[in-house]
Amino acid sequence: LAHYNWGIILQQQNNFDEALPHFRSAVQNDPQNAESRNMLGNALMRAGKFDEGAEAIMTAVKLDPRLPQAQLSAGNLMLQRKQLPEAIQYFTEAVRLKPDFTDAHYALGNAIAMSGKIDQALPHFAEVVRLNPNVADGYLPLGLALQQTGNLDSALRAYREGLRVNPDFFPIMIRLGWILATHPESKWRDGVEAMRLATRAVELSHENSAEALDLLAAAYAETGKYAEAAGTAQKAVSLAQSAKQPAQAGQIEARLQLYKQERSYRQ
Repeated sequence: LAHYNWGIILQQQNNFDEALPHFRSAVQNDPQNAESRNMLGNALMRAGKFDEGAEAIMTAVKLDPRLPQAQLSAGNLMLQRKQLPEAIQYFTEAVRLKPDFTDAHYALGNAIAMSGKIDQALPHFAEVVRLNPNVADGYLPLGLALQQTGNLDSALRAYREGLRVNPDFFPIMIRLGWILATHPESKWRDGVEAMRLATRAVELSHENSAEALDLLAAAYAETGKYAEAAGTAQKAVSLAQSAKQPAQAGQIEARLQLYKQERSYRQ
């Protein structure tokens, strides 16, 4: 028990290498303990020892099929192996065993979304937010799923709620900003709010994010500032090229040509 607890403490401190020998000792002391075996498996996976980690995780599932954490680990293992149906089965079992298991709902939602069934993933993302309303990360997949299923008004509410929880949550700032700056329907656009989000995103990234500068350029264009849009887009192109992201650079370059013609970009 002492080794197991020390392993947990060290892992929570991101000292994964130091946690590993403690989990090994915990398993040696109690080979039938599924929790220790599962934690050992996850520690081994983080250390790059995939075969040994996979064996430990699947042994944990066999030792205690009713341990939801082991079912979650097995699902993650199946995802790494690109065995999506099997991953969904394990994640589903984890949720069945522990209905308030946030990580399992998140994983199951992502796996179902990967299978193309966004509408079936949506309830799991909603449950993540219901269980942890004060964690901004959950609002991003919820908003994306709502957006992809045509519920844009609800998606915007999810994004804004995520920013209420964490006003500087970069991924949501970018996603919401693009809708407000570039949506084809004017009723969804708000250039002023898009400019505020984009400006803050650029600040947070210390002007070193092509993604943030790309959004700022689009927001400039939406507010009629085409010269500023073109100059900002050119900076974004240069950053993308320096980062060896030719596809991103090409997309921004296409938008740059629009701004030079005093035209706004529409998604």
